[in-house]
Amino acid sequence: MDPLSVLREFVSSNDLNSVVEAGDRFQFGDRYSFPKAAPTAYKSQQGRGDFYRLDSLVFFARNRARNLGDLVKASRAAGVQFHTQDRKDLEAYLTGVTDASEYIQLAVPELVLPELPSRPEEGEAAHAGAPAAKRARTDAGAPPGPSGKADAGAGGEAAMLAGLLARERCLRDRNSQLLAPGKSFKRVLDVLAAVQAAQQRAAANAKPRAAPAPPPRSSKKVQPALPVLPSGRFERTAGRDLKAMGMDEFQGLGIEAYGLSRSADDAAPPPPPPGAPRDRKPKGVLADTEREAAARRERHKAKERAAAAAAAAAAAARSSQKRPRPSSSGQGRTPAKPGKSRGGVPIVIVPAAATASVNMYNAKKLLEEGSYQTPDAARAAGTRKQGLEVVARSIGRKAPVTYHVTDRAPDKSSKDWERVVAVFVTGAAWQFKGWPFKGAEEGNTVDTLARMLGVHLNIQGEVLPENVRKWNVRRFELPRDNRHRDRPVVRDIFAALDTFLAAKQSALTY
Repeated sequence: MDPLSVLREFVSSNDLNSVVEAGDRFQFGDRYSFPKAAPTAYKSQQGRGDFYRLDSLVFFARNRARNLGDLVKASRAAGVQFHTQDRKDLEAYLTGVTDASEYIQLAVPELVLPELPSRPEEGEAAHAGAPAAKRARTDAGAPPGPSGKADAGAGGEAAMLAGLLARERCLRDRNSQLLAPGKSFKRVLDVLAAVQAAQQRAAANAKPRAAPAPPPRSSKKVQPALPVLPSGRFERTAGRDLKAMGMDEFQGLGIEAYGLSRSADDAAPPPPPPGAPRDRKPKGVLADTEREAAARRERHKAKERAAAAAAAAAAAARSSQKRPRPSSSGQGRTPAKPGKSRGGVPIVIVPAAATASVNMYNAKKLLEEGSYQTPDAARAAGTRKQGLEVVARSIGRKAPVTYHVTDRAPDKSSKDWERVVAVFVTGAAWQFKGWPFKGAEEGNTVDTLARMLGVHLNIQGEVLPENVRKWNVRRFELPRDNRHRDRPVVRDIFAALDTFLAAKQSALTY
């Protein structure tokens, strides 16, 4: 039986007066006895602290009716441990209002049985009622003492043992050892029962699938399909099709691959059939024929020159369309879209409060080296506060990347807000006073934390602020003592920032 369960039993049954102090122990009636410093299974600070000692819980049970201020003063005067955030849950559990608490973690101390004084009359009765063989061994077979004679106290020891055996009670058996106070597997059993019932209903409602019926036979005769003839598109004359579309693959080269550029007047007459008599023309007619041929050649050359000039003009027009127009500054670059910056150094804003876990005293060492140092230790080491720190990020990067860290927010009209990528928050709403985003003045951070990544760095064991629980921020926890575990936490912070900027398609150099 652990001390917490015994105390709850006495408190819930209004029998707390039976719990009395006996030296350095608490006596629970005549049934149980525990040391005052025995640890219980209830963890302080809502599960984040140490286990409450028995004397602290007995003090709280006796003084739970006091107001909070008097209770705190009395606990300090008595030198017992008590945390105000545990009052409501602890009182509900001890008085029996609730059957379990999420802050109970079983760490059952070893049970110490009370020392029972020997009673001569019980010893004599037990000695008288013992079997003959045992009584004979106790009386006559007592081992000799140091002087060589039988020890006179052997019979008293046997009587004490018989009294203990008569008084002993079974505190634990196999079933009680397997019980976990405050824990129940009823939800798991309910889920399994619901799944089993759903499977049984599905099996009962399932019907065997019928085989698909064959398609009905038609009495009509099926006509044979007509053969599909080739389209003959590969046998078409390419040059004629290109000419019909107004294109010529040999345009400007003076090549007539298909003989399509000549008119009917330019076409040469077919040669006469073999054996046919040739027409003899007079000399004047022959001269006219030569002049006509020369004129046709001139016309043909003129057409070629015109085609070459047209091809050169078309090529020049195409090249001028692809080349970007020069800007007024003479740089010849395409102007960037408004509202988006091309490159730039990301800015990280840290709190200006001296009590913050991260500020200008220790942010540079944390983000560059992945090693955490408290602001007080950094000031004691001689670190001076700067208005702007230039951080060379090497964690998660092959080459260093520059970041700017500051605790001063830019002006409302400054373009530097486009480069703010993350903010370390403390949970105080006044941290966003003077920020140019919707609701920031009133402490509404929905629009602000949608534009930049909110980060809260908590030290192990510290209480998480209420606003941090509600805000859209990423929470990271640093160990209190193990500094070799700081670098993985910083790597996780940069990984979350990379994911956030990639989703925003940021053009900054991060």
